[in-house]
Amino acid sequence: MTALLALAAVAAMAHPGLVGDDWRLSLDGQIRPRFVAHAGRDFVGTDPVEQIYVSQRTRLGAVFQHDDGTALTLRLQDVRFWGEEDGTLDAAAAGLDLHEAFLALPLFEGAEVRVGRQEIAWDQQRLIGVVGWTQRARAFDALRLRWADEAADVELLATALATSANSHGPTGDADGHVDPSRTKDTFLLGTHAHARLAEGVDIAALYLLRRDGALEEKRHTAGGLISLNTARVSGRLEGYYQLGDLGEESIGAWLAGARLAWTPDAAMAPRFEVIADVVSGDGTPTGAFDTLYGTNHGYYGEADLFIALPPHTALLGLVDLGGRVSLKPRADLTLAGAFHAFTSVEPGPDDATDFGEEIDLTVDWRATERFTLAGLATLVLPGDLWTAVRGGDKAEQALFVTGDFGF
Repeated sequence: MTALLALAAVAAMAHPGLVGDDWRLSLDGQIRPRFVAHAGRDFVGTDPVEQIYVSQRTRLGAVFQHDDGTALTLRLQDVRFWGEEDGTLDAAAAGLDLHEAFLALPLFEGAEVRVGRQEIAWDQQRLIGVVGWTQRARAFDALRLRWADEAADVELLATALATSANSHGPTGDADGHVDPSRTKDTFLLGTHAHARLAEGVDIAALYLLRRDGALEEKRHTAGGLISLNTARVSGRLEGYYQLGDLGEESIGAWLAGARLAWTPDAAMAPRFEVIADVVSGDGTPTGAFDTLYGTNHGYYGEADLFIALPPHTALLGLVDLGGRVSLKPRADLTLAGAFHAFTSVEPGPDDATDFGEEIDLTVDWRATERFTLAGLATLVLPGDLWTAVRGGDKAEQALFVTGDFGF
């Protein structure tokens, strides 16, 4: 009932009587169903399809903006699998949540502070991202102070990732929202800066500090990137290093990545890209780079074998060498194919280093201004290291078809 009342309240915001002369109200929404068929994602089955389901994201948002630049954003989100509820009369709506609720306050020209629950994406979302591919996506409870002009921007960030029950007082969380067994806090602090050096040439740098009381972790991450974007050539070089403490051990881990793409002046706008990413790992938690809160679906293949690093590499690190080719037969249609060869940085059992290969094929069709249809087919051929540390030696294939309507 509470969830339904909240949804009705957001819908009621559209009433013109609720908006004064100094305030403007804009609404946004999204419905995104996704059909999925895959072979089990366990690399042991022989059937091409073992699981079929449909998931759906539904969003409704409202933004109140004042003439002085003050803005209040509220965005509800429901995520579900078709058929998950107990019959057609079930109204539990377990996946309904307040995805974003934040206030933006202008301070002086170019500067503002944002406070509340919000999506955050830095650069190409290597370490801080919204994970938009997943239906639920990511949001932070955060305080952000940001300044920007046409050529540069700087941001300070403070987020509460997890708070303990006893941090709410001697009697714990009065609302019962915090697990009483959670006894430690986790916070993330950071800063990010970006500048345009010349037309098409940008640099960015960041620093992050995560303090995880449960893991006794104090992890510093620092690094940056330089990118080039022209009509024919684009590329990016980036690198990050992590240090600090994990329990009584010292952290020392790194990540390096490079991309180079060429778009010749030819029919169907072909684009050719080569990719190289190396994520450190030596078999220990302190030597394996943690990608923190990045959107890893945009890296390391779209089958999401390595969506959580370092756990998904068994702390052995990852080398991803690959390429991507795309074509645009029409202005509203993009076809693409990608290949990835995955190996480890540190050898695993029996000196195995081959995680496997992956092929991704995508089709994106913008049917109308507000509706797109996207297809993704993936094929993964596991290597000997994958079999040794993750299990299974059979090929794995999957199909995703996503319809996305938004306003």
